[in-house]
Amino acid sequence: MVCRYIKVKELVRTGTNNKKQIAMKTTLNNDERVFQVVTSKGKQAFCNLTDLNKVIESLETHEGYFTIYHFWNNKPKKVNKKLLRDMFEAQNIKQEFYY
Repeated sequence: MVCRYIKVKELVRTGTNNKKQIAMKTTLNNDERVFQVVTSKGKQAFCNLTDLNKVIESLETHEGYFTIYHFWNNKPKKVNKKLLRDMFEAQNIKQEFYY
């Protein structure tokens, strides 16, 4: 099993023009499916299905304002609601967000 470490950084405004940098460390397992979450503000993160709930919560997304891509043969493919729901049900994981 090969794991890659990716740091996702975002800038958050705190108070008056001060910027705080938040880093999230995600471990990607190459034996599992890889997803990319892209928000309407340009923030993005890569994760596996088990971490998808945490990543969407940390990016502070809203329904309809983000897109999830699934990588298959190194090509991104947009995930629809039915496919995402079926993947969560197959892995016995609760989907904690609306897509």
